[in-house]
Amino acid sequence: MRRSPEQANEPDDVQVQVIRIGREGGAMLPPMPSTMLMPPMPHSRGETKSLGTRDFDGVKADGTQTTHTIPAGEIGNERPIIITSERWFSPDLQLVVYAKTSDPRRGETTYKLTNLKRGEPPADLFKVPNGYKSRG
Repeated sequence: MRRSPEQANEPDDVQVQVIRIGREGGAMLPPMPSTMLMPPMPHSRGETKSLGTRDFDGVKADGTQTTHTIPAGEIGNERPIIITSERWFSPDLQLVVYAKTSDPRRGETTYKLTNLKRGEPPADLFKVPNGYKSRG
């Protein structure tokens, strides 16, 4: 798709849906975005604060926001660089349901767990296929 001159400098919106099937046929959750694609974070721990509890499509999650500041001149920057990371973790599911990182060097990266279906999977997923023979 061709972009207009006004859109040329706007970042692309990218939506990725990952479905992985494990060796045993069970669905696995998608991985978190790779940190290899992100610029290095400062060595300090940053400042972390609680964002309370929030509901994501019926899933309660606890949020934290961490802010890292790279002081002016530390990596050749004229002004301080402020990197903000927001993370929402569901204690019930034991996984991150939403994460957002804002870094002026790379823009904004968002991860959101969607289409979560809780409950028992269909029993036919666990049936032995017709014609399967056990060895040994």
